Amino acid sequence: MNKKNRLFSFIVMVLAMFVCLGMFSPAWAQPRNTSTATQIVLVETFLAPAAASATTFKSAATVNFTLAALIAGGTSFTLANSDYSDAIVPRNIVAVIASTTGVNATNFAGTLTITGYDSKGVYHTGSTAEVLQLSTVTVTGSVPFTKIERFDISVSTGQIDISTGKVGISIGTGVKIGLANGIGEASDVIKVLENGAVATTYTLDFINDTITFVAAPNGSDNKQVKYKVK
Repeated sequence: MNKKNRLFSFIVMVLAMFVCLGMFSPAWAQPRNTSTATQIVLVETFLAPAAASATTFKSAATVNFTLAALIAGGTSFTLANSDYSDAIVPRNIVAVIASTTGVNATNFAGTLTITGYDSKGVYHTGSTAEVLQLSTVTVTGSVPFTKIERFDISVSTGQIDISTGKVGISIGTGVKIGLANGIGEASDVIKVLENGAVATTYTLDFINDTITFVAAPNGSDNKQVKYKVK
């Protein structure tokens, strides 16, 4: 064996030893990473969402807390919801005590419980239903509902004149619009359009996955959000 052949054999032997010891791994010997991380990007368009209304569902609807009503149904009353269902523009709920008779309106201790489905299809009921603390000042909910099954209102019996106790309550929709999927952080929002114009200012709720636009819905302007799904 000549010198060249001996030198070549020696080099091959040394390289083979390094490969066996893990000290050297040529490109052809390295495992190929064939996995690719895919980030889902979603575009949601809200066509001319209606303006917020304090009376979408009820306008000063009277709930009767007289003695006869208390005997018949306790302190909780279910209000019809007008079969509300809006899978296109999920909205948060607002409520306010419009009037009271025989009830302590100054320090009112009442609640409105909302049962239904949110923008991601989650069912809110029982312990997960949204509960608003009613007041003579409008209270604003956070959950964007696509379908509402029922509203329940209750007040403390200690605040009620059982001969005349009545509460007038208005229930409507707010300006928070629900997204179909979650957003992890502000940087996941790629673009927001308000009636075709790029918007750089808006408010995100990462817990309830809602967006509040600077220009409130008015029934004619379209809204669009392009974002990375968390």
